[in-house]
Amino acid sequence: MQAINLRAMNKSIPEPWLLVARILVLAISVLALIVYIVGTPVYFAQLSSAHHCILQDCPSSTIVHSLHTMGIPITTYAAYMTALNVLFALVYFAVAAFIFWRKSDDWMALLACLALVTFGASFPGIPAALAAVHPAWWLPVTIVGNEDVLGFPSLFVFLFLFPNGRFVPRWT
Repeated sequence: MQAINLRAMNKSIPEPWLLVARILVLAISVLALIVYIVGTPVYFAQLSSAHHCILQDCPSSTIVHSLHTMGIPITTYAAYMTALNVLFALVYFAVAAFIFWRKSDDWMALLACLALVTFGASFPGIPAALAAVHPAWWLPVTIVGNEDVLGFPSLFVFLFLFPNGRFVPRWT
């Protein structure tokens, strides 16, 4: 059985395109962070006001009644859900930042960073809350917060190309 030397494969980006690729990944990452920073208070406010909430994550009247029966204020529920969503996204962002810091000259690492940031930003409800309450944010939210635009496509491309940058299986 012949051993595959992964280091022998050239996975570095040519110098003129390296800066462009890094800027593109950083721009999408910064846009995702801005959407999260601006959208987090909006999401919390929407969950806190259960009667005027327009999100899918809003507590139903049964949940509100159960929380009231247990003596838990609705703001505690809103803080928990917001912290859970932010933590979920921050884990994806932190792993992407670590990969970018260590291997930003490798195109597979940059693709992994892009997939992590866009998939992590598209899953939770914070971008959706921002776009629902403030329609002016629909374009940035669609770019980084919609899983069909960049999230799933970049993740699928990464998974098909991992680990050596060639499509596996070959027919894909």
